[in-house]
Amino acid sequence: YTTLGEGTVINSNSFVDCQSPVDIDGTGCVVTGNSMYTTEPSTRTNSLQIIKARDAAGAVISNNSIVGVDASISIERVTGTTLKNNIVSGNRVHRTARSGISYGIRIGTNATFNTGNKITGNTITGVMGDQTGSAIELTLSGGGFRGQENIVSNNTVIMDDPCQLVYLNQQERAIVSGNVLKCAGNIASAGTVRMMLLNTSQKVDVSENMFVWTSGGVNVAAKGIAATGVLSDNRYRANAFEIESASFTSVDQMGSVGADGQTYERNVLSTLNPELNGAA
Repeated sequence: YTTLGEGTVINSNSFVDCQSPVDIDGTGCVVTGNSMYTTEPSTRTNSLQIIKARDAAGAVISNNSIVGVDASISIERVTGTTLKNNIVSGNRVHRTARSGISYGIRIGTNATFNTGNKITGNTITGVMGDQTGSAIELTLSGGGFRGQENIVSNNTVIMDDPCQLVYLNQQERAIVSGNVLKCAGNIASAGTVRMMLLNTSQKVDVSENMFVWTSGGVNVAAKGIAATGVLSDNRYRANAFEIESASFTSVDQMGSVGADGQTYERNVLSTLNPELNGAA
């Protein structure tokens, strides 16, 4: 744990059964090559495995292995600093259960602005424990399009239960590209699961991603990409949607993304149920 620090380097350590192994002020920090895991059950506080960087600018969180309950990486605002030019790359995040955190990698908690951040080349697996939780999340507090030119690219997400695989909130000119995004499972009662959700975002490019639902689907109305709020000039290009089950209530590859200047090019849906193949 550090506070009011700059340029902190945490490198090549092993953390076992530590609650929140890394919790630091994030200006220029580097957290790389560390191993974090727990042997304790989810009822123990030391089972929580989290890397947290506060008020980060120019931080690098890379090539760490994080295994345990609520395994996650968070870059968040505490004192009002814009979160900018941070890189989260090459990390392995495996969630064995959920205690209270419903994301795998998040940039933007409580932030008013975030810009130039990259989430790239990470692998997220395991259990989200919440169908509205998000494996990867770019978010903000307040109004407007204050997330600028952030990138989510070339990540692999394979979740064992239904959840949002990518969530973008109040983003402008973001890029979501080249990701392999998979989930599985059923939900207890009828409901909607969005594999990707955009909220109040504009000029976002969502391209060449693969969305896969590998099994299950009971009680699920599945939406590949869904959107809410104020939307304009977003582009959805060459995304593939693959449904490897015939159990779904319905499938909608582009659910409620709106028509205000949106562009759709070469998006493809494939399902095991011919009755669902026509949904678009």
